Amino acid sequence: MSESDRKKIYYVGNSLLLVVKWIILIFAVLYIGMTLGLIVTVLIAGNNLDATLLTKFTSVLLPYSKIKVSIFVINYGMEKVLTAVLGYTIANSLNNVLLYVLVSKFIILFRNITIGDLFTKKSDNLATEIISISFMSTFLMPIMLFILSTTTNMFLDMYLTINFHGLFFMLFGGIMKVVIARGSQIVKENSRIDRTIDDYKADIDELKIQSIKREAELKELKKLVKTQSTETATPKAEETATKKRTHHHSRAKKTGTTTK
Repeated sequence: MSESDRKKIYYVGNSLLLVVKWIILIFAVLYIGMTLGLIVTVLIAGNNLDATLLTKFTSVLLPYSKIKVSIFVINYGMEKVLTAVLGYTIANSLNNVLLYVLVSKFIILFRNITIGDLFTKKSDNLATEIISISFMSTFLMPIMLFILSTTTNMFLDMYLTINFHGLFFMLFGGIMKVVIARGSQIVKENSRIDRTIDDYKADIDELKIQSIKREAELKELKKLVKTQSTETATPKAEETATKKRTHHHSRAKKTGTTTK
């Protein structure tokens, strides 16, 4: 895949993830705002809290209709319903915050996957954080609802519900953890091989330099030998020529005497 294709995938994916991130943030802020509104209303009204007002609040915050909430108030009383509602809304608010954090970290990891460097310590830490946060996001609501159901007898049909988005992120984080660990190992092995190759290249270059030096020394030695051979040959030639002249002169003298 070319660099331009990876950039296109990053820009499209990042845009979609940012939209999802801000939608989650908007819903989280609205839900937290309504939860705080309910808490303030309870604190102000106290024991004079109107059941109708509580029904309106809880029907928006809980996945139950007004009729179902009214039945809860009649069967379990106002105090238990308030305890259950506040516990549920606080747990759900925390869950929305965790989901927002998960998407934020996923955006960073997505960038490392597409146009960044995936096989780094930072990416490994991101995968670890995604696993930890997604684990809390997956099991926070079931644990909170189980506690509420045992104390108030409400949410008996909900406490076994698992947040599948948290489960998805946890599975994704686990897969990325394995991929990053394996990829980092391969990168380290390749780096070690590259260093070995560089060392071999350096040794070869050193041998080439030494070979060039030896060739230069050999040429100098040949020149020196040739010079010495020339210097040695010249006196011998002169000596031979002198001997020849002396021998020729002697023969000339002998020949002249005989003639007389």
